[in-house]
Parts: sequence; C-alpha cells; structure tokens
Amino acid sequence: MKLKPVEIPVRPRGLRVEALAVTDPRLVIDAQAGSVDLFDSITPDTPTQIAAALRQMSGRPVTLRLNSLGGDPFSAMAGFNMLVGYPGNVAVEVLGAAMSAASLLAMAGDEIGIAASAMMMVHRGSAGVVGTGDDLRTVAEALDRVDAGMAAVYAARTGLPSSQIVDLMARETHMNASEAVSLGFADSVLKNAAGVAPPQLAAAAAAPACKRDFEDGLRAMGFSRSVAARMTAAAWPLARQDGGDGEPELDLTAIADVIARNVAALEPRRTR
Repeated sequence: MKLKPVEIPVRPRGLRVEALAVTDPRLVIDAQAGSVDLFDSITPDTPTQIAAALRQMSGRPVTLRLNSLGGDPFSAMAGFNMLVGYPGNVAVEVLGAAMSAASLLAMAGDEIGIAASAMMMVHRGSAGVVGTGDDLRTVAEALDRVDAGMAAVYAARTGLPSSQIVDLMARETHMNASEAVSLGFADSVLKNAAGVAPPQLAAAAAAPACKRDFEDGLRAMGFSRSVAARMTAAAWPLARQDGGDGEPELDLTAIADVIARNVAALEPRRTR
C-alpha cells in the first residue's frame, strides 16, 4: 500500500530530541540483497542514512528491517517521505520493536511484516522546553501538528477511523504482533522470523559462555545496568546446562522472546 507523503511541521527553534542511547548503533546497507537494517534510535541523521541507502538500491525492491525504540518525530517524517517516494517496492520487517517515531517509519512499507515476538507502539508526541510563554505555545502548536500528521498516516495505513487512532495514540498503545495485524498496523506475522532473535538481540545471546557475559552483551547494546540485569535474570535460566562441553546450551528462541518482551516494557525517552 503506497501512502502519500506527510507534511512535516516546522521544528521549533531550540527544540532538542533525546533518544535512547545505543552504544553500538547499527545501520547496515546491503545493496546486493536489497536490505537495510536499522537497529538504532531515530535521529536527525536517520533521513540522510535512508537517502544514502535508497540511492544504492537504484529503484530495485528494498527491505527495511527495524528494531528501534523511536526518537525524533521530525526525522521519522522525513524518512517516511523518502520511503513512500521511492519508485521501487518497499517491504518493512519489524524484527524487535517499532515504537514511537519508529512506528511511523514502519508505515512506509508497501507490505509490513512483524516478527511473532516483536512489538509496535504509537503515542502522542511529547517535548520539554524552557522559555517564554510564546516559546511554550510554539512548541505546543508544533506537537499538535506532529500528532495530526502521524495520526493521518496511521489512519490511511490501517483504515481505522481518525477518532480511534487519536484514542490509541492518547493511551500510548503497545501492540504485540497479532494485535498490530488485527488493527492494520502490519499486514502479516513473519513466518521466517517467528521466534527468531533480531540480529542485535541475537548478538547478546549467541556467544556468551556465562551469565556475566550475557549481561555485558546487553549493556554493550545500550541498555542500562538495571534493565540489562532484569533481562538477564529473566532470560539466563533458559540456558540449559546440557551442552556436553561444560558450557551452557542456549535456547535462543526463548531468550529472544524474553528480551523482546522486556524491550516492549521500556519507556522510550521523550522528545524535548
């Protein structure tokens, strides 16, 4: 489904966006395979990265694979417009999370697939600003326009009434794979990705030989110490001590599900 570009509101002067920090952000472009892996926050650099990726694809079909907790809505709108304006087919695969601004980017797919353990989240834009009353009113107006633009995209993609979309955003709605499909935010659950860890999550589970290594892998991905400890406490018991070589045998499918659920429970840092 090809959508129309969205009108990008003017970014208020002085507005800063704070997104979840990622120690090892990943944007991998494979022009030969026609794939782009975006496992990072949405930042002002994201539209430039998407533009560079699409230039390499030269109009051929492209698959955008997402695992992002969101970030800058203005940059997400710019990236969305680039993707919907691309002449070739665009497929989106949500492998871990497409939350907040990243959910808008996901809507650019002609087809949207979501892994069985992945999550999507939509909400209203939020910001913090210090300044005069005029500054505050300017930011409030800009946020209203951001919300209206995002709601229009969600409504066009899902076919849901605008009033329902506005309600979903106001309630900060988290959706698992089946809910995202039933509401129209995705077309299908990815059969070949069901229960499989997104590459960035798999990196934390594939190599560790001990519990500490596992937690350190999550910390290296940008999770805080407390969140990494919580994920490790939940996921490490799924390691089976029957590998035969003295090292734990990891149930990657189960661990990926646990990590994905913990990612879904995180509160993304807001725009400000």
